[in-house]
Amino acid sequence: MTGRYDPFLNFRFRIEIDGIQQAGFRDVTGFDANIGVVYYREGTDPKYVRKLSGLATFGPLLLKWGATSSLDIYNWFKAGIDGAAERKNISIIAVNENGDDEARWNIMGAWPSKYIAPAFDAMANEIAIEALEITFERIDKVG
Repeated sequence: MTGRYDPFLNFRFRIEIDGIQQAGFRDVTGFDANIGVVYYREGTDPKYVRKLSGLATFGPLLLKWGATSSLDIYNWFKAGIDGAAERKNISIIAVNENGDDEARWNIMGAWPSKYIAPAFDAMANEIAIEALEITFERIDKVG
């Protein structure tokens, strides 16, 4: 008999980025994977097309957080502009009600490809949000 598996709550998560301490991520989206389809047919095959697995593609990942005076994430992006792009590993961790890790998605070979500065509006009543689009090479789910 197997145990009970309740679904993860999507608002209980944390993110780890190699060498960057950043708290308060608002949301993370786009950590998806796709396997391409290669269509193939030889002249002696029946009248249908074979479908073979092709290349795997991933993302892009989009991180959003409340803007602060911290420059850690922005400097990672700026290094790429300055010609010194650095690949890092990222983990997105689902956390249970007790604060324990439940599942982890490990993102490998990640580097920032787009930075989005906060929009400011004197009539608004919300947190200023920064965002970073991240390109990556691989994703693995653990746990």
